[in-house]
Amino acid sequence: MNIHHYRIKTACLVGVLVAINSMIAHAGNLNLTADVGIETVDDKRYVIVKKDGVVKFSVNPSQTLDSLSWTFVNGNPGSGSGVGDQTVTYEQAAEGKKSDVKFTSNWTDSDNNTCTTTDKVTCSVIVPKFITPAGDKDPVNDPKDGGDGSGSVPDGANEFTFSTASTGKLTLKLKAKFPGGIAQDLVNDIKFEVDSIGNSTKTWDSANPNGKPTVNGDTITATVEFSGLPQNNSDFGKKKAKLKFKGREVAEAEYEVFFPHAATNHPNSSGGSPNWYHYWGELSGEANLSWGGSQGSAAGVVLGLRDWSYSTAPDKQTITIYNAAGSGKNKQYGVGEEFSGIDWFMATVIHEQKHVEQITGADQLVSGGNNTPWRYGWAWNQRSSHNHWTVGADGKPGVANTDDDSDGTKDNLLNSGPGELGNGDDVDLTHAGIISPWKNWPAAWNLPNPMSHPTWEVESDAINHADDEHDEHDSARSDWSNPGKNHKTVDKWDD
Repeated sequence: MNIHHYRIKTACLVGVLVAINSMIAHAGNLNLTADVGIETVDDKRYVIVKKDGVVKFSVNPSQTLDSLSWTFVNGNPGSGSGVGDQTVTYEQAAEGKKSDVKFTSNWTDSDNNTCTTTDKVTCSVIVPKFITPAGDKDPVNDPKDGGDGSGSVPDGANEFTFSTASTGKLTLKLKAKFPGGIAQDLVNDIKFEVDSIGNSTKTWDSANPNGKPTVNGDTITATVEFSGLPQNNSDFGKKKAKLKFKGREVAEAEYEVFFPHAATNHPNSSGGSPNWYHYWGELSGEANLSWGGSQGSAAGVVLGLRDWSYSTAPDKQTITIYNAAGSGKNKQYGVGEEFSGIDWFMATVIHEQKHVEQITGADQLVSGGNNTPWRYGWAWNQRSSHNHWTVGADGKPGVANTDDDSDGTKDNLLNSGPGELGNGDDVDLTHAGIISPWKNWPAAWNLPNPMSHPTWEVESDAINHADDEHDEHDSARSDWSNPGKNHKTVDKWDD
């Protein structure tokens, strides 16, 4: 432990040595560097510590004292006695204040005279306090919106959102109280620090180089700007502002950073997709997402399911997300679990991922070949004609040695339709209990349970899967959209 001794001359108590060692309560008491100690301004002495900082006071008098008592204004404890170590913690009661340390002493001099020093101020403890962001308010449970910081920011704001400009900006106007009337004298040793926001560019205002504050009495301020939304969703969220004196932290405050929900100024916005699509898409873990714009009430689709045809090879892996997936409170096809905001988006992606799995699994049930009805795999959207057959034991489509489709050729396979399939000993691959008019659920698969959609097995399967895999608010704590589930009211998607 580094103890720094300072000789304090008083009117009555001569030659008293006061040892002050400042510490911060963080993972136990931590010794600070040797430059921590008493700051002298206009012959007055100050100790500058962080809230919950621990300070040790002790004396080594040059002569025997009859009594010695201490008063620690706003300290815990508020008083003490004796020359031994006095360990005092400066908690919330001292934050933003100048708290005097006083002693009263009695002793008898060589002429048998009684000498007394009463309430002598030895030094003052300074505990700085953040005003904006609010150091005493939790941005989760006690949020206060500060907008994008481009205009006036209310004191105590602790939630900030990038602007909607093409190059989004976020301006933090930091404000703190450095009490005691000494901020101007110590300004060269004071600076603000703020966390980075991913790869967004951080620039301090010209009046506040490297976080050096502007001083107005006991109030210190600084402005810092972030330009360009960061790349990743995880770059948003809870951040910390710090105030440092001579390189050590003397105050801190937490705040939260958000992206504007519907704006299109994210780093990969060339296709016109909104911010929620970019950042929530990253959370989904789905690499094959595509932005589809507005499509009415449709939230998503796999084109390989909807647009299958005998003539065109469909995209069977890409999940197209539409604007309706970005907001609202909905149930898949009006049934199943209700999701809102980010969780509705996640349920949509999981639902469509199931369709991708269905397509892959069904394709494995039919033969291939460029000149066959199965060249593009299992047909999903054919009402009356389909390719859901095998040629049976005779190896011939339809009845062997018969022109079942009357095209002038016997036992031929076509790539433009089912042709002769479905006759003779051909085996039907569709499920016997199917109710969908598309007749597209494979016999090799169990029917969905429950049959949540009244007529479509393929959708019932996807609805059940999303309901099983995701619940409302599962993704809420990762939602850094404004509006969103971390902004303002926790778990409310639209504020």
